[in-house]
Amino acid sequence: RARRVAYRARRRNQRHRPDRKPSRKTKTVRKQRIAATASIAAVIVLGWLVTRTGSDEPTYEGKTVTEWIDAMRDGGGHEAVYSDDLAFKALMNMGSNAVPTLLRLRKSWQDQSRWDRWRESMNENPRFDGRITSVNERAFRASAILGSLGTNAVIAIPSLLGDAQTSERGLDSSSAQLLGEIGSRPDIVIPALIESLSSTNRRVRYHCMIALGKFGPAAEPALPHLRPFLQSTDPIAAIHAAGSICQIDPENSTAERAVLLRALKQTAQASARVATIRLADLGPAGAWALPTLEKYLDDTQLGDRVENAISYIDPDRLQEIESNRLFQAAHPTNSAAPGDH
Repeated sequence: RARRVAYRARRRNQRHRPDRKPSRKTKTVRKQRIAATASIAAVIVLGWLVTRTGSDEPTYEGKTVTEWIDAMRDGGGHEAVYSDDLAFKALMNMGSNAVPTLLRLRKSWQDQSRWDRWRESMNENPRFDGRITSVNERAFRASAILGSLGTNAVIAIPSLLGDAQTSERGLDSSSAQLLGEIGSRPDIVIPALIESLSSTNRRVRYHCMIALGKFGPAAEPALPHLRPFLQSTDPIAAIHAAGSICQIDPENSTAERAVLLRALKQTAQASARVATIRLADLGPAGAWALPTLEKYLDDTQLGDRVENAISYIDPDRLQEIESNRLFQAAHPTNSAAPGDH
């Protein structure tokens, strides 16, 4: 035992001698460790460079399209909410240069059924305080920006139509919506939208109708395909068809106007809410609906939506209504409007 202890002590002293040269095995291990560390560092730097340059992503004020998308405040995809957002303005300034990247980000979510459910949840609760947390939200925002770019996103049309041709499901609802918001190339877009009116997916049919309405008189070939929906057992489809016909052929849409006005009577139903949206889409051309809309301004379930529709149709009229309300609140015993004095 004493010999073993002495042997270990000698080995320990030899191991810690400052003048002892490292063995060949120790040198090899050190070289392997240095090589492995250098390789890991090179991979990290390369990944950082690829992320920063985004391969071929354009930049604006030092940020790529993806970085601007991530920096956006959540607004449910509505330009009115985004309009005061610095990131939104930056993406608008990038214009068509941002379109290829936006298309790539949009395709990052392939499950269309989940896409539709998520859009519905966003519409129910359109504002969130949090920043972007998932690829799904990034794809949704990219789609919203493409629509907000309007005609500046015309180069996206071949890609949107191409996806429909290669997909077994054909045109999806988000692509149909984008085609209407971009509003260009009616020669190839309108036939595709008309064809998709026969889709088995009701949401696709809805968005195709809305998109056709946004093309206005240029979508006249779609009228024979839209009118049968007026007799549909689906009230939402009938309302969308009526709204689009009013946009396409406003001079010959008496029956369609009646469909929209009748829907307002069901104030507790989704059909009434959809009717206010379609009337808002008409803009100043929907002035004929103002007398009926004003009757529902004080409705507890529909009042806010009616007020929003009037703001699109005739902003001056809405301001006048607000002035009358303030006057009556200040002078409850005097029923005369300010203009009568």
